[in-house]
Amino acid sequence: MALSESDIMQKLKHFDLYDPTCEESSVYANTSPAAWEWFVYPAAAALSSTNYVLNCSKIGVTIFPATIGGALKKDPPIFIPKADIVDMKIRRKLLSYSIIISSTEKNVSLTFGKITFGEKWNNDNIPSILNYAVAWMR
Repeated sequence: MALSESDIMQKLKHFDLYDPTCEESSVYANTSPAAWEWFVYPAAAALSSTNYVLNCSKIGVTIFPATIGGALKKDPPIFIPKADIVDMKIRRKLLSYSIIISSTEKNVSLTFGKITFGEKWNNDNIPSILNYAVAWMR
């Protein structure tokens, strides 16, 4: 069974991170090696990629660890409160977006595709993520 948006909302409620503004603002994201690493060391590059589900709301950004199949892991999420976010930047690439979240403690960089096959909710939520990023940059 594929991950649904209601699964993400349940997980947010479980960790007491649910806010009504977090609905329809989740996307699959990952950390991935540089493009040149895929050509030079493809197997190592594939193994070093880590998957997440990124969720934005008015209270902050939540990053859930996910399996390669897209299911949420049982590990607790990383939560960055809005008050700690210094800047959020979006870089548009050919097939993906890169989001860089700068906080008072560290920077987080994640990549998410412009289109994810089989996950309509993911594709529908991309504009919400971009809107949060633009709003926080002001």
